[in-house]
Amino acid sequence: MSNSRIISPVSVSLLCLFLLCCSASHAPRGWLPNPDEVPFRAQGGWVQITRTSGPDLGGELIAIGRDTVYLADEEFHVVSKADVISARLARYDSNAGDLGGYAFLGTVSTISNGFVLIFTAPVWIVGGLTAMGFQHNMPLITCEICDFSKLSPYARFPAGLPDGINRSQIRMSPGGI
Repeated sequence: MSNSRIISPVSVSLLCLFLLCCSASHAPRGWLPNPDEVPFRAQGGWVQITRTSGPDLGGELIAIGRDTVYLADEEFHVVSKADVISARLARYDSNAGDLGGYAFLGTVSTISNGFVLIFTAPVWIVGGLTAMGFQHNMPLITCEICDFSKLSPYARFPAGLPDGINRSQIRMSPGGI
């Protein structure tokens, strides 16, 4: 069996690996903090809401009221909880792509294994895909028919929207702060 016959399936598998890690969040690139930055950032997580009426909304989770969800992108949005089909919140950037790089390097390094490459390369690919899948899902909270109490700790205002706040001034936090 020639190396080109082995490397071709490996290349296709690695391409799938990288495409998997690209679907982590709808947040703007660089907006989500790294895990170690979360305690020092005064911003909500990125929430993607699917509604019964109107288009899906995505933005920073500002607060959760008794019957309302508040989120902001370039505008401030007020969504009735009754209108929410599902919500997906990203707490931080999973950096799953880093694992893809390590899996790629590990797979490439199996070239030095000679014939044993047919065993070691698939181990790197499967192990890399598995690790990326777990890492990708670590910061995500998904709820269907949502129990919003799971999401409120990750809002900018976890106790609810403060009384007297000027809603017209609320916008999405800039990323990377």
